[in-house]
Amino acid sequence: EVLDLHGVPIDGSAPAVRLNTSRPLADVQADYRISPDSVGVAYRADPDADEVHELFVTRVDGGMSPLERSGALVAGGDVSSFDFSADSGRLLYIADQGADEVFELYSVGSLGGSAVRLSGSPVSGGDVVSFRTSAGGASAVYLADQDTNGVPELFAVLLAGGAAPAKLHAPLGAGQSVEL
Repeated sequence: EVLDLHGVPIDGSAPAVRLNTSRPLADVQADYRISPDSVGVAYRADPDADEVHELFVTRVDGGMSPLERSGALVAGGDVSSFDFSADSGRLLYIADQGADEVFELYSVGSLGGSAVRLSGSPVSGGDVVSFRTSAGGASAVYLADQDTNGVPELFAVLLAGGAAPAKLHAPLGAGQSVEL
């Protein structure tokens, strides 16, 4: 069974259209996101290898062919979570894109440009766990055990990249934790 993504106007004024048209045999995951401006939709699908999920974006009305936005993934890598920035101009996603089972935060233009890694280099065993974008769409906060494996901490970073992430709190003592 192949799972597709369809769009239909809320008022029913037009029939449903299939949105994942570029690769019809790929299973679309149920965690699609509609952009804040309601023009685009992002989704994960596995067009090249079963259960290897890449990130795609298209228009909610089917007016453009889907664009693959996650870039090249390392063997065994895939996109685990994603969302639009508040201004709809960028997609943020967590993926083990550079090294299998090392999950990092990336940002890419919704309609063009190359992906940039936003999270700092993690320690062995460290991963980005979750993220949230700022209301203005220029930055994000993410939770990661980036400095010490097993100790999640909060970091802030600009969505366009180019600056090192900033830790948002003092060092944690034993037994404390941070949630996003």
